[in-house]
Amino acid sequence: GWVGDRWGYKLVLLGASSLAGLQALTTFLAPSPTLFYLTFVFLGASVSATNLADRNLVFELSPPADTPRFIGLANTALAPFAAGSTLLGGYLADLISYRNVFILSAGLSFISLLCIALIFVEPRRSSVAPSHRPTLSETV
Repeated sequence: GWVGDRWGYKLVLLGASSLAGLQALTTFLAPSPTLFYLTFVFLGASVSATNLADRNLVFELSPPADTPRFIGLANTALAPFAAGSTLLGGYLADLISYRNVFILSAGLSFISLLCIALIFVEPRRSSVAPSHRPTLSETV
């Protein structure tokens, strides 16, 4: 909340992606069950930061009149991926082992970190303010 409000939610997403990668690496490297406590700390912080940033980015990216519609579209668009990733993760664990799934997860977290850092533009630094963006009905 405070970091996103002060410096932008891109930074929060970068932190969430980093924590997700650390969680996967910690799980892969854990020599004992005790270290899994650290895994769950990273997991909880990553999920919390992602949820916080995702919701607030929708507010920052959408025109004020269409914010409820954008929230609905964002949640609907993400639902199949949330369900499918769980099924895919289970299938991959059977196919290539849990340890390899964690390495794959860490690699994908690193790729997402690069994409957020290099491609994603912080909405607050964008040249188009939300109040000047076209509404959804104007773009269709």
